[in-house]
Amino acid sequence: MRAFFRALFGLVLRVFFRRIEVSGLEHVAAQGPVMFVLNHPNGLIDPSFLLCLAPRRVSLLAKAPLFRMPVIGSFCRAFDAIPVHRRQDEGFDPAQNRETFETARKVLAREGAIAIFPEGASHSDPKLRPLRTGAARIALGAAAVLAGPTPLRIVPAGLYYRAKRTFRSAALLHFAAPFPVEPVRLAPGEEPPPGPVRELTARIERALVEVTLQAEQTEVHALVERAHGSSRSRTNRRRRRPRCAMSSSCGAGSSRGIMSPGFNGPSGSRPWRRGSTATKPPSRRPASSTRGSSRPVASRSVV
Repeated sequence: MRAFFRALFGLVLRVFFRRIEVSGLEHVAAQGPVMFVLNHPNGLIDPSFLLCLAPRRVSLLAKAPLFRMPVIGSFCRAFDAIPVHRRQDEGFDPAQNRETFETARKVLAREGAIAIFPEGASHSDPKLRPLRTGAARIALGAAAVLAGPTPLRIVPAGLYYRAKRTFRSAALLHFAAPFPVEPVRLAPGEEPPPGPVRELTARIERALVEVTLQAEQTEVHALVERAHGSSRSRTNRRRRRPRCAMSSSCGAGSSRGIMSPGFNGPSGSRPWRRGSTATKPPSRRPASSTRGSSRPVASRSVV
């Protein structure tokens, strides 16, 4: 079922986005415990990108209300997602999040991979929102119980959409260099102390800032996009503008030849045609023609 949904989501992403780029795959270890931390600019599209494009199997932490939705809940369970209970959710119980943290730590203890959006909610702000401490608490708790030689590593990942609500736009998923989590000695069942939690949260935030566009960068990018679009429009207009091959016979402001079917003379009369009862215009003689020749010069129509 997971493979089917992964293929389905991948098809939807390829249809909606004209161009999808993934970079930094060399930073994702094929084995060992890994925690992906990502920015969250585009709702349910963000986890779809990671689940379809990450080079290894990932269990995602998702808000608990999604599991109660008929269709989305099936997707969450198919991808082994872990429910996160928030204070603003109906029927919130802090004890449920202890179970969430334990489930995530067990996945890491089995040298699996999990992913979390530490901002806590999707948004369209031009910079990162303050991070929640959940990612640091899970990471420190898992690092304290890992028995293998490979340490837990956090991989920052940045998602960028050129125009996230526009059909056939472009998107980028970038994996940055990972950093290890220094274990803290904890008693069984003990939560990490606030000091190390704050330090690790600050380090995660600095890493995410490096892989996401912030306010100043967004403004510069928007200016570049507008300039590029304006230049492209001028180029297209120049390409569409017809050129007159007989500039000497073109009227002022007109791109058509003098004998073009759509040309109206200064008096508004139609051009002369053979067999017409209209007065025949005087013929023009080339400069090199001999005196007395009555053959008119042929005029080429330019559309």
